[in-house]
Amino acid sequence: MSANYSLLCYTREATGREEANNEDIAYSMHLALRSGDDAEWQPLNENYGIFFAAGVPIAAATAESRHACTAAAHFAADRFDAPRPATDAVAHGVVMPGMDITLKSLKNPFLFRLADGRFAIAATRTARGGEPDGSERSAFLLAISDDLTAFDQRGLVLLRTTGGVNHPSVSFDAADACYVVSWTGDDGKARTARTADIVAAAGSGRPLDVVESASSQPLRQTGDCGIPNAVVGNSIAISEPEAERLIERFGRIRNTGTSVPAQRIDAGLHGEDARNAVLALAATRAELSYSDGSQATRAVDWNMAQLEAIAQEASEGTLKAGQTRTVEGVIRQSVYPVPFAVERADPSVLSFVK
Repeated sequence: MSANYSLLCYTREATGREEANNEDIAYSMHLALRSGDDAEWQPLNENYGIFFAAGVPIAAATAESRHACTAAAHFAADRFDAPRPATDAVAHGVVMPGMDITLKSLKNPFLFRLADGRFAIAATRTARGGEPDGSERSAFLLAISDDLTAFDQRGLVLLRTTGGVNHPSVSFDAADACYVVSWTGDDGKARTARTADIVAAAGSGRPLDVVESASSQPLRQTGDCGIPNAVVGNSIAISEPEAERLIERFGRIRNTGTSVPAQRIDAGLHGEDARNAVLALAATRAELSYSDGSQATRAVDWNMAQLEAIAQEASEGTLKAGQTRTVEGVIRQSVYPVPFAVERADPSVLSFVK
């Protein structure tokens, strides 16, 4: 593997559920990897979303029911969510999606490094489906991650403005030991805010002071990345071990080897016994190995005309001891549709004490 890796974050333009790319999927952070500056971007996770904005429990949700909202259980009441009563579900320690928890999407993701080397994502939070939810006027979403295979959603970073926070980005200023938040207001002017601890700022409820800025924002990716329907965010350099971890988690597992052990029949068999021994070889399975180190066997659709011809030779005694024959076959595999389950609900899993 090359030591020169870049990682691109992006969302997609929604196309439809038939392609597993409706608004719920498109408006999430996707990742693509490339090795070298001239290589093509390779979408991870089959070009499916990797990081999704967490739904936010309503203020009326009880502390017990919030535990069902794994990613957002620690969030305080959302100032951008209109008050409404909870359903009866909260009395049983659960929530009804879309009723006791307000579902969210995201746009304009931006990847950056924290001072300690971990990853972080800044993004514009939206209502489910991509419409504004009010937070885009004065805040942005923040999440952190050790390796981009799991995420800790920290909530909203508030800014002392109501003039719009468009395309937020964050960088660490090592000279001043602080994080610089940059964005463009609805008036088209660049603005910044600074904080020594961007993680602590998220979810704190304390807005960061804002100043107008003449400097440009940290570079976002421009142009066509070559991925269908992609709306690009930005790209960062990552190490080879980081790339290997992402490929292991989100890359497609590939077949790296296939073999079929040589099969033998007893030369002492004759007539129908010899014929049946050859035809029984149709049950022979192929041995396969994969890029993640796993192994498996698969059934094979063997060329029955070839097997029949060999069986005839064996029954007539013209197949002699020591002779070999080759039989062709195609490994049997299932091709599954996308989406896999149409018009089926996503399951909700919760603990149950009788």
